[in-house]
Amino acid sequence: MQTSRAAQERRALLSLGEKRRPFEAHLQRIVEATLVWALRPSRSDDQSCDERGTLGRWVEVGSGLGDLRALLPPKFLERIVHTELSPDLVRGLERRYPSASAVVADVAALPFDRESGDVVLGLCAFDSFPDPDRATTEILRVLRQGGRFVHFLYATTNIEPLLSELVHRWRLPLPHFIADMALVQSEIVDIVGLKDFVRPYHDVLSVPFSQFQAVVALLESARHPMAQLLGTYGSEFEEDSFDPLSASRLFVALTSDPARCRPMNQALMSLVSTIRQSSYEGRVRFDLSSHSSLATFK
Repeated sequence: MQTSRAAQERRALLSLGEKRRPFEAHLQRIVEATLVWALRPSRSDDQSCDERGTLGRWVEVGSGLGDLRALLPPKFLERIVHTELSPDLVRGLERRYPSASAVVADVAALPFDRESGDVVLGLCAFDSFPDPDRATTEILRVLRQGGRFVHFLYATTNIEPLLSELVHRWRLPLPHFIADMALVQSEIVDIVGLKDFVRPYHDVLSVPFSQFQAVVALLESARHPMAQLLGTYGSEFEEDSFDPLSASRLFVALTSDPARCRPMNQALMSLVSTIRQSSYEGRVRFDLSSHSSLATFK
């Protein structure tokens, strides 16, 4: 199971790297400008940026396969130590960057002395740490007085914590089909009362699993073709077989591909619109809630 999990993590990081590649040159400029800004001397620190840059140890937390290293200016590469909990990912980073210094380490127990770090860096790491508070405490322990912690984010959030939370609450995560503008503008689908679910940064809907399963059972008894589509999707989130990483990859792949997502969105919109008609009132429940993966990350 651990080997499978490591392979999934590796594939996910490689996929992110491929998506980032067309923007790499622009991201390199952003990273360098951010570091120059973050490392500028403060009023209480009479050391210059260049002097501070040569002092102490630089540490990266949650380094994965070294995506941040690919964005760092060459002048910083020799002084940084990459830390990552997964031995498989550390080996992958070392194969990718043979000259890099990388160690297997938990962000909550970094193998460095107190106040021995000049700079701590991270890239899209905090949303994957199981205990961000402990990670913060440990980073503060390692940083010297006046040191800097810089955490970079891509323009996205990690959907895994939100999906896991919903499943543990026995709610089924759904694509935000109500926010699909092609359906909202349709004259065929009744969306009265549904627009309240379209809120800024809300990218996920959910419904109680028991209600979803009851609806699928009704569709199956009527031999409706929608039953297989919805039933197959729902089976990926059943608690006894739920794997957060696999489910997150499925959810992202579905919601980022219009060709795959549109049939699901159409099915859900038609279903909810039908259930909300007066003839079904009180007979079939489908209590939706909307959620923000950004708020979960925050």
